[in-house]
Amino acid sequence: MQMLCAYAFLFTRRLIVAVKYGYFDMVDFNALSQPAPEWSFAKSTKRLIAVGWGKPKQFPGLIRSELELAERSAGITLDNLQVTADFGTPATLKDATLTILNGAYSRELPKSTNGIIVLSVLSILMSFLITKWQSGAPLIGDTMQMQLINLGTYTAVLSGMGIMGFGLICALEFSRRQKSLENLDSGLFNQCDSSTDELEVPAHFDPRSPNDLRCWVSARAVIRKFGERYYMRVQTYTSILLCFSFLCVGYLNFLAWTGTPHHLSTVVLLGATIGVIATIGTFAMYRAIKLHTQSLESRSQLLQRLLNEEIEVAESIKDQRDTGATSTSICTTLLRQIDTNVNFSEIVLNPTTVLGYKADTDLISSVLGLLVTGCLLAFQGFAGGGFTYSSAGWFIQ
Repeated sequence: MQMLCAYAFLFTRRLIVAVKYGYFDMVDFNALSQPAPEWSFAKSTKRLIAVGWGKPKQFPGLIRSELELAERSAGITLDNLQVTADFGTPATLKDATLTILNGAYSRELPKSTNGIIVLSVLSILMSFLITKWQSGAPLIGDTMQMQLINLGTYTAVLSGMGIMGFGLICALEFSRRQKSLENLDSGLFNQCDSSTDELEVPAHFDPRSPNDLRCWVSARAVIRKFGERYYMRVQTYTSILLCFSFLCVGYLNFLAWTGTPHHLSTVVLLGATIGVIATIGTFAMYRAIKLHTQSLESRSQLLQRLLNEEIEVAESIKDQRDTGATSTSICTTLLRQIDTNVNFSEIVLNPTTVLGYKADTDLISSVLGLLVTGCLLAFQGFAGGGFTYSSAGWFIQ
């Protein structure tokens, strides 16, 4: 039974590693088949989400190349558009967008991340070992077969460090993307907010200028497309983590309700794995929900701005300022269309998803509800089934 847990760890780790190949394009696959220097170790490292994308500032040109790829994917050329940068100086929209992305992607995993990962894995492994030790079960084993089984199980659990590392990287990527959109929104909605950090607002968009509104929409579309293959991967990784925790819950219920012979340490191993993996997966899902909520916040600010413009139109008509009313009316129409576009493209068509569902508060409630209910059901199976264990920790029918 413990070997099944070990295989589950190894399978999940390999599945996460294999996911990246699903998001390579034909250029990548063609390059992979070529000898060096067409494809080198440095290029491979650059594409790794934990290395290259985890620290993109250490790979010069990576952010710019992904920005250009996002432009082509969105069908937008940012170089052709001008915006107002700091201190009123003009700049290309591409430079402003690149500044926003550089600021957001300068974030890296905190130094405590490695400690958290090691502590998480050790908490699983140590709880497993302590249970075996207290029950008198051999930690290594006397025969070659038992030694291979035990050492293989320990090694598989230690491989879980990679699984947990991916979970924290997913949370970081969701946070970066939210920060990018947040800084872009600041250039349009916080113009009169003196508390806004100018360093985080590289471009300002006048909500009454059709050209500035066009620039804002274009920049937002490109930022949403930026690093899309990595973005799709982190959504998949988060889903895999949660599925792994569901698998452990199902396995725990299988032991509880079928009376399959097992050792007490197997139950402890499953319980500790569920607790650690579910915590990290839920944290990544929380960050995904924050990213999805950013689109809702953008809509809220657009609607607030639209309301203000409608009020000004009404006042202009009342005061018979027809010229001003016409100009404001045009921007009001544009804001209404932008709100419709944001709602459809970011909330309806391409929302942030986890487990194939829109990342919102309903999803996290459902996931946590399933995990808690599954654990309680397993507890009921163990408590109500009259299970007893021998002094050596083995299940007795």
